[in-house]
Amino acid sequence: MQLEKHKAGVGLFILATLALLICGIIALGGGRYFSRDTEYVLYFDSSVNGLTIGSPVMLRGVPLGAVTRITLMTGASDTGVTTPVNIRINADNLVQASGERVHDEVAEQEIIRTMISKGMRAQLQTASLLTGQARIQLDFYPDVPARFRSPTPLLEIPTVASPIESLQKSLSKVPVEEMAARLQNSLVLINEFLASGSLQRTVEAMEATLTTTNSLLQDLGDAPALVEKILANLAVSTDAVKKETPATLAEFRKALQDFGAATAQLKVFASAATELVSPDAVLSNNLERLLRDGAAAARSLRNFADTLERNPESILRGRQGAY
Repeated sequence: MQLEKHKAGVGLFILATLALLICGIIALGGGRYFSRDTEYVLYFDSSVNGLTIGSPVMLRGVPLGAVTRITLMTGASDTGVTTPVNIRINADNLVQASGERVHDEVAEQEIIRTMISKGMRAQLQTASLLTGQARIQLDFYPDVPARFRSPTPLLEIPTVASPIESLQKSLSKVPVEEMAARLQNSLVLINEFLASGSLQRTVEAMEATLTTTNSLLQDLGDAPALVEKILANLAVSTDAVKKETPATLAEFRKALQDFGAATAQLKVFASAATELVSPDAVLSNNLERLLRDGAAAARSLRNFADTLERNPESILRGRQGAY
């Protein structure tokens, strides 16, 4: 009797142990043994540092699954090393537009393939800067073409380069050594320029230019008053010209009339002078005779003056031998 009780106790203990074991497996496995999860593979050519089994898989911030396996495959890329990462997507987190949940793996795979065709790609991102942990981020990149490497592409999600990888590629194209050499040369030139005193001379020249400019601006400040004064004088002069113009024009017309009359008289005088100097004119002959007589008289007077100059007493005695 006691033996049977003992056997019953051992049996109950074994059953309890199995029950606890099953519960532990379910707890540790996150219930995945009873869920409709499908595994997909991702291929990364860069480092997956910080990614571990159990790292989360997110789609725009929504938990969608977890990493289940990380392996290393050689000879599958240009670098010679590729890292396949297996992830498991929980279908319970997928809800269709109608509001219905996904009930089987076929429907889940169809949804994933549709999302991939619309540009869904996987990217490795840093989950925490402090701990360095990484995660798989799913998002849509319609401009990035899908690149499949798995022999079963229906269960593969294409990947895109991580932000750190893109930054590293961009930095690798920057000629750092050349830029450093140019910077050093620039510093040397700047040092030589400062040592030569050119900077001081430039500053002094700028100060002189600013002083001249300031003086010019001050002079320009007085210019409006000067211009206003000139315009006022010009207005007064214009008014005076307007007032004097009619009288001036009248005087000018009178002067032209006088000039015309003088011209007519000059023509008459010219005609008379022409007749006067003509060889056949009587007045001309008389004038010629008068000039000859006048010349003879002048010679006689000159001779008489010479005689008086030589002999002043001859005016009393008379000329010797005149009789």
